[in-house]
Amino acid sequence: LRSVGEAAESFKEVRFKTIQKILDLADEREAAAIFILGDMFDSDRISHDDIRRTVVLLSDSVCPVYIIPGNHDWWHPGGSLRTFATMAKRHANIHLILEEKPLRIEGLDDITFYPSPLHQRDSISDPTSWVPDREEEDGTRIGLFHGGLDSTPGGTIPARIAEKRDLDLVLLGDWHSTLKPGPDGLSHYCCSPEPLDFNESH
Repeated sequence: LRSVGEAAESFKEVRFKTIQKILDLADEREAAAIFILGDMFDSDRISHDDIRRTVVLLSDSVCPVYIIPGNHDWWHPGGSLRTFATMAKRHANIHLILEEKPLRIEGLDDITFYPSPLHQRDSISDPTSWVPDREEEDGTRIGLFHGGLDSTPGGTIPARIAEKRDLDLVLLGDWHSTLKPGPDGLSHYCCSPEPLDFNESH
């Protein structure tokens, strides 16, 4: 928020309103779960009041909320997400995903999720390399990753990630703007509740 100067407070309020709209939409459409694919916080300088307000908002979600750490809020001592975890631990509907292992969710019995939480801000390794080969009981395989495709500067995720890891769908965090699907047509950036690129109109 430091980069927006005097507009920081109004910009912050827009973020909170956007979160509420997402929760309302999930309720309206009877979503089974909400996934936050990293960068829920953009730094380690988030005030405790703002973190607490985020917890309160998400605790009102009618469906479970699953959160993976991203490169701005990677999982480390003293990080904003650590403070969030402490404040959120009494809310049964908020789940932090901190391990690279297959995830099954109640009510979505025919789907296996493959999350890659980040434990360091910068890395040159592919965060999807742990994804195991397909097993018959996997059902639909969905990747939940945070990072850039290796076809973009600094990206480490294979551009044809769905094909490479035998996934039926890949949902990506990190990019903060509307982008076309990846070259395999099965990888999609989910955007974030923030301004888009300067050259985009919406």
